[in-house]
Amino acid sequence: MASTSNSSLSTSSEQDPALVEDMSNPLYLHHAESPEAMLVFEVLTAAIDAWIYYDNMVGSWLNKTVSPQIRISITYKDTALEIWNDLRDTHSQGNGPRIFQLQKDITSINQGDCSITNFFTQLKMYWDQLKIFRPNPTCTYRKCTCNMSKRIENLHFQDSVMQFLMGLNDSYSQIKGQILLMEPLPSINKVYSLLIQEERQRNVGNSDAHIESTTLAVKGSNSNPAFFGGKNSKGKDRPICSLCGRLGHTMEKCFELHGFPPGFKPKGKR
Repeated sequence: MASTSNSSLSTSSEQDPALVEDMSNPLYLHHAESPEAMLVFEVLTAAIDAWIYYDNMVGSWLNKTVSPQIRISITYKDTALEIWNDLRDTHSQGNGPRIFQLQKDITSINQGDCSITNFFTQLKMYWDQLKIFRPNPTCTYRKCTCNMSKRIENLHFQDSVMQFLMGLNDSYSQIKGQILLMEPLPSINKVYSLLIQEERQRNVGNSDAHIESTTLAVKGSNSNPAFFGGKNSKGKDRPICSLCGRLGHTMEKCFELHGFPPGFKPKGKR
């Protein structure tokens, strides 16, 4: 008897117009929406054949992009989705180890023998990679006015400035102190520009010192009489006569060719 009453209640509820015409139901379909209309022009079997074709093509790409050892484990997978899920679950790695390695590289890197440009470029590469693996959090509230994302980004920029200054050589201690005393702390690009200017000024100063030392060396050489063949030159720059073979004159002024002057007494015979 109870079962008969329950069946009658279920039948009456199924035929209740209030339940059938419930417009708040997500499955409600109005008669004006033409439920019997044909929405696609291709037959379902043709669409399935196309899907199988492209699925096999994607599966073939996945098989060609893995090593032979890994390919054995996905050979008997039926669809590309099964292949992808198997590879993801088996060989995917979290971002934790990579973030740890990037943080370690950032804290241990220093300028050494590199220029300011090379050191900054290498450090910036680590920063960009870390930002990809660990992006800044954003507020999901649409009407947010706290500007928290901008504040977090400014904190990361300040950390970048500190890391950049800590990795510089000790010879830049003076300009590092001047930058840290600036209020507010300049951006990382501004700090890089200041250090580039400092590096260029040092290179110009080193060039001037080298030129000055070279000039002093030349002056010291000029003060030496032997440099211009003086008394200490031992006759290396004196002319030699091709007729008599003596030093101090040429054949055009040789006495043996033009005659000795009156009263000249030669020192010795040839």
